[in-house]
Amino acid sequence: MPHQTFHFSTPPKPSEQAREVFRIESAGSGSGPGTSYAFKVTVLLFLLMGLLGGGGFLMHYLSKHPMGIEDAPLPQMPQDLDSKPERPTPPKPEDTGDMEMAKKGAPQRMGAKKDLAKTEKAKAVARLLLSGKKNETQNNLPFALADYQQARKMAPESVQAQEAFQRVQGLIIEDEFRNLMSTGLTALHRDDFDGARPSFLKARELRPASQEVREALGQVDQTRRLFQLKKYQEEALDAEQSEDWDRALAAYTAALKIDPRVRFAVQGKAHSLEIIQISKRIAFYLNKPEVLESDKTLEKAVQLLSDAADKVPKGSQLKARQEELRHLVQAAQTPLTITLESDNLTRVAVYRVGRLGAFLKNDLTLRPGTYTIVGTRNGYRDVRQLVVLKPGQPLRVTIICREKI
Repeated sequence: MPHQTFHFSTPPKPSEQAREVFRIESAGSGSGPGTSYAFKVTVLLFLLMGLLGGGGFLMHYLSKHPMGIEDAPLPQMPQDLDSKPERPTPPKPEDTGDMEMAKKGAPQRMGAKKDLAKTEKAKAVARLLLSGKKNETQNNLPFALADYQQARKMAPESVQAQEAFQRVQGLIIEDEFRNLMSTGLTALHRDDFDGARPSFLKARELRPASQEVREALGQVDQTRRLFQLKKYQEEALDAEQSEDWDRALAAYTAALKIDPRVRFAVQGKAHSLEIIQISKRIAFYLNKPEVLESDKTLEKAVQLLSDAADKVPKGSQLKARQEELRHLVQAAQTPLTITLESDNLTRVAVYRVGRLGAFLKNDLTLRPGTYTIVGTRNGYRDVRQLVVLKPGQPLRVTIICREKI
């Protein structure tokens, strides 16, 4: 509220008559009742002039220092402690009308605020949808998805925001799916199965029912299977060429674990086992040729050579050992002549051949080997002699009992 300045005139000076009265009253203050009344009047006049002077000074001060109504202190109204508080004054009819109007206007103002907030939110959603559409057109799909996501949060009831979000989300999933499939196929063409399979599995997470993913995973398994089978086959062939039949057998066995019906592994394993057995048996006869002196053992050696004839690769080390065994068998089968001499009194017997009786000389045809010749005569100590009959070495043996008992 603007301050108002008030101007007051200087209070009038007391008249000479008043001063005279004051002077008379002062001089005669100790006299009778009349004097007392005049004194009282004089005092009242003096007080009145003081109040008028003070009021003029106050007005003059306020004119120099104006004070707003809001700064003015409220007067303290004295109340009687025993008195009851005054009841509030009821509003006047016109004041009541203003209050009713204010109450009716409050919902209108609240509604206006809500409409304004709704309008601002709609504008913000529209801006986000426009930005998302622009990013979508420029193929900035992650930014478009972020715009549509924010618009969807601000306006969950917006069908346009929901559809736009789902559309872009589908496009992003489609791009990621295609990238994963392309990465997996590239790795598969490089025979990188450990790199291809994870890519296809991630693609399956995006599209669990995808026939394309199922076929790709099946191709990985099939290609890996064929690749490993080919690897084991090459390893087995290399082992056979180096005559490492144990390694070849291991490669064929590993291939059969992948596919028990694969033909090359079934045949290769059987062939490897046969060669290993033949090699071990040939090595046995070569290390112990004396076992060929036994007819049964010699027959087994002959059968071994027959079995190995078409199975041992030509030009191999095993083929050379097979030929060496063949020579031993032939030598073991070739008879040799051994000449026995005696005194015609000693009875001679040859183990594994038979009793020859007494003679002076007896030529026997025997296979190479070790023989035990025994001579007996009544009254004489028996004699025993061990002889070895070797190919190409004619043998003459004398057997006579000479020591009497």
